[in-house]
Amino acid sequence: NFVIYKPNIYFSNMLASTTQRIDCNVSCSRIKILPQLGRKLNPIRKVLVKSLKTNKPYLEKDVQLFVKNLAASYKSYLNKDLIDGVEAGEDLCEFLYNAPFVCVAHKRFLPGLKEPIFSYGNKAAFNLWECSWEQFVGMPSRLSAVEEPNVQTERNAFIDRVAQTGYSDSYEGWRISTKGKKFKIQKVMLFNIKNDAGNLIGQSAVFDSFKLEDGSEWKIQANGKEPLRING
Repeated sequence: NFVIYKPNIYFSNMLASTTQRIDCNVSCSRIKILPQLGRKLNPIRKVLVKSLKTNKPYLEKDVQLFVKNLAASYKSYLNKDLIDGVEAGEDLCEFLYNAPFVCVAHKRFLPGLKEPIFSYGNKAAFNLWECSWEQFVGMPSRLSAVEEPNVQTERNAFIDRVAQTGYSDSYEGWRISTKGKKFKIQKVMLFNIKNDAGNLIGQSAVFDSFKLEDGSEWKIQANGKEPLRING
């Protein structure tokens, strides 16, 4: 189980010079207004919802649909849930974003798309690649790999092979962060993503460990915590 914090937000001197409490379920970005406050807080609610959505791009409706397709595709290949007991909606997006493994995805197979483009990443991915959602999403996925001919060739051959077979769990390869840190991803599960109509729309990679150039190996932790060193 992942730890999702659900803090309370307090507003003082906004209604009748008293402090009123608004319970805010941050894990799902849904605002629940206490009944006694009535309609007077509707403007405040709108501001809060807009603020939360802005700060959580992974909860946008188009991302929710993409993540639903991603999770459904994973289950179709592995016959198990990507996140136990959660298959769609904001809960799935929250849990996947804070999961104890890296999950990235790129768009592919779409008309007019010249090369695979990242369309999703979770917090563990952004920590590893040392970037933000805005920097990662929209970036050509080839840029996540070390710019060496053999690395790029192996990567391209692997994703092309999976495009034909559906999935594979045997890949490893060197990657590089936006700040130049090199790391080797290991035991990578790569699978095709299909939409509700069964059409291919992309591919996703999932893994929970990596190796640094000094030989040390690290395990991804939940909620964006620092990776745990396991040996080396």
